[in-house]
Amino acid sequence: MKVQSQWLDADSTVLLVEYFPGWTWDDHHIVITKTLGERQPGKFIYVMADLSKGTFPTKGSAVAQHRDVGDNVLIIIITNNTFVKMISDIGIKMRKEEHLYRVVKTRAEAERVIAEHRSKVSLPSP
Repeated sequence: MKVQSQWLDADSTVLLVEYFPGWTWDDHHIVITKTLGERQPGKFIYVMADLSKGTFPTKGSAVAQHRDVGDNVLIIIITNNTFVKMISDIGIKMRKEEHLYRVVKTRAEAERVIAEHRSKVSLPSP
């Protein structure tokens, strides 16, 4: 599978999803549906979507793949591709979903976003 996920903490609040060259939107949906189906309803989670090893698929747009994720999640997209970051930021702002998404360049930045968010909303640390 060219999309892999793993919980990074014992409480299953931080999910790392890694995308490898050649991944498809079908791969993405299979992994996300299975993994998020394992979480407790209503529990807040952080998803680090690491695109640093692979780019978006050539078939299908990210906008067309959008699903309602609810309000109990913060998705941090990790990409070192400036164009992907710019397009993602524009899409997030257009959809008025800044409360659901952040786009960063490194996993360390993603971890800082999580720590900062936790400190602001008083969520328990793992």
